[in-house]
Amino acid sequence: MQFVPFFWCQTFIGCKGPEANLLHHISKTLNFEYSLTNFNHVNGEGKWKIMLNAVHHGVLDWGIGGVSLTPERRFLVDMTQTIHAESYRIMYRCTLSENRWSSWQQIVKPFRLDLWICFLCVLFISVLLLKYVTEYAVPSQARSIFHSFTVVLRLMLEQPVFRFPYNSMSKRIIFINWCLACIILVTVYKSKIVSMLVETYYIEYNSLEDLSRNGYTFLVSNLDWSVLKENWEAAMEADGQYQDIIRKTRNNLGTCEAVEEVTNNKVAYIEEISTLLYQVINDCKLNITPQEFSELCLTKNKVFPSDHVWALQLGAPYGQKFSEVIDRLHSAGILTFWYNSVLNDLLSRTKLQPSVPELNGLNLTTMTCPITILVSGWILSILVFFGEIVIHKLFKLREIRRNKVGLMKKFVWSD
Repeated sequence: MQFVPFFWCQTFIGCKGPEANLLHHISKTLNFEYSLTNFNHVNGEGKWKIMLNAVHHGVLDWGIGGVSLTPERRFLVDMTQTIHAESYRIMYRCTLSENRWSSWQQIVKPFRLDLWICFLCVLFISVLLLKYVTEYAVPSQARSIFHSFTVVLRLMLEQPVFRFPYNSMSKRIIFINWCLACIILVTVYKSKIVSMLVETYYIEYNSLEDLSRNGYTFLVSNLDWSVLKENWEAAMEADGQYQDIIRKTRNNLGTCEAVEEVTNNKVAYIEEISTLLYQVINDCKLNITPQEFSELCLTKNKVFPSDHVWALQLGAPYGQKFSEVIDRLHSAGILTFWYNSVLNDLLSRTKLQPSVPELNGLNLTTMTCPITILVSGWILSILVFFGEIVIHKLFKLREIRRNKVGLMKKFVWSD
């Protein structure tokens, strides 16, 4: 069965796609010839199911073309080893969120929690260092905590800050490093908060259950939805809400018509991700506006995985040989290369702009530079601080010795 982008045939050109490459390779390896029968134009609902029934009744030797593995199909035919792992995803139209940030959320959202905790710790340590780092060595320069805090804030908010009358080298180093870190932090913060304020926020859903609870109905391809139906019916034993999902699902539209239906109604379309992207990007001539197209969203979570296999007659003697060849191609990475090269080539034929990265708050890892500057500055200031103490003590000792010598000379002179 022809199924773009995995397997399709063109007149006088031959068949293309990764499954066509696999079929050609297996025929050469196992030394056999084959002829193809097209099941795309068969009448009835469920083209893949009709093809599998034909294999089951011996009309066909095997069925290829995006056949997905399901529990029920194991009783009809033998399956090869998994050829390609796909997944079903859901396309729906995102709606604008009515929630607005409160004032405190506008302030804190550009940085994540770990970065805010680090920033507050840095602020606290810098204040303590400014107060105590040279207080022991030079008591005349002692200042209050409040004064040190205002100095740190002025360095952060007033760049460049006014000159402060500190002669201590260690405090000057703290000033310089804190000022450099603040320049980076404040610049990044301003840029990030502007980016977030102009961002449009949509209500997004991550699963089939979320969409169902919020009143969505569902569309699937009119070619065949037996894969979805069989998996949902199997899941109904553990979760009764799948019965309601099946009742809300219809399969009376093709992919392109379904996408247009999604843009105009509270409907979600379920399809394999590679097929969905190929159809929407390369094959559909959608009668929708660019704004409506930009509002189409995909769920982040998979509906369920879909393993592509080939269907063989029950007890077919060549089934094990097919699986062995597929296993060798997997081990060599050849099958992965075939799929990636074909899918990337097909999906790259689009004029769509690249997706914009998510505007999440910055975390601690992204702000390594200013934190490194601060830590290195602290280490240097501590080393200078100990140097100041040593030098101060040496001057004190020298002065004491000088005084002692002066006193001794005075006593000797008086005697």
